[in-house]
Amino acid sequence: MTAFENITTLYNSSCNICGSIQNASTTSLFTDDEIENLIEGVETGLYTTDNLPEWYYTRIAEALYSAVETGFGATLLELEMGGVDYVLLEELRTNIYVFSAAKTYNQQLQMSELLVKYKDRPDLFRKEALKLFNDYNTPQGANYLSAEYQTAKASARSAINWNNITAKKDLFPLLEYQTQGDARVRPTHVELDGITRPVDDVFWNSYYPPNGWRCRCYTISHGDGDKPISDMRGFKQPNDVPDLFLMNSGKDKLIFSKDHPYFEIKRGDKDLALNNFNLPMP
Repeated sequence: MTAFENITTLYNSSCNICGSIQNASTTSLFTDDEIENLIEGVETGLYTTDNLPEWYYTRIAEALYSAVETGFGATLLELEMGGVDYVLLEELRTNIYVFSAAKTYNQQLQMSELLVKYKDRPDLFRKEALKLFNDYNTPQGANYLSAEYQTAKASARSAINWNNITAKKDLFPLLEYQTQGDARVRPTHVELDGITRPVDDVFWNSYYPPNGWRCRCYTISHGDGDKPISDMRGFKQPNDVPDLFLMNSGKDKLIFSKDHPYFEIKRGDKDLALNNFNLPMP
């Protein structure tokens, strides 16, 4: 399976139960003229995998990082420099910019492949390139940017909550998994509902929410003895949690893990990736 097929499969597997989420913060991210500029730049050779459009990358990174700040509930300027929350947000920001560079690279790579495929049909190239751009950047529905924005916000909220949980674990050493308790909850997440384990338990390394695209699950802290610790013998792991969600955004200080298909880089471009594809970091 190609990287593009992996990406398409990943986003198409977004839970239909939860429905689509529209977010005004990602609407009209690009003008028609900018989209035309990008596609024309690919067509003329201005943009290549080793000369990516910096303006596109920056726009994506800023949009996704705005979701992180919204979920986190603070900006770096509002936090004590060097404090645990500051360090966490700084790490999340870095992850967003690295992710946005990889997204830019993958979109460029696939457009370049379309250019080769339709080298004798520029009209078809432009049509398919526009479709690809919309798949990557449409702000509503099940397309990529919408899911990425929502995940950035939810994971940032969970990350800062994890800092609060660990800061108070002497008083509240237990953590309980909770769903929203409505008809939109995924059946496998219903199975996680109510599981109570110590804050330091390995369970939270993989199943600290969110546990999927548009997951709305959360946790509740409890004092020692307030809730019985769940017996995990016979625990059946959910079969629909994508690998990139099997982490803890607070402990790992990540929004998007290395398991995201955007990070599947062609062997010849590995050195580019190590240098963030020659794109600037904040």
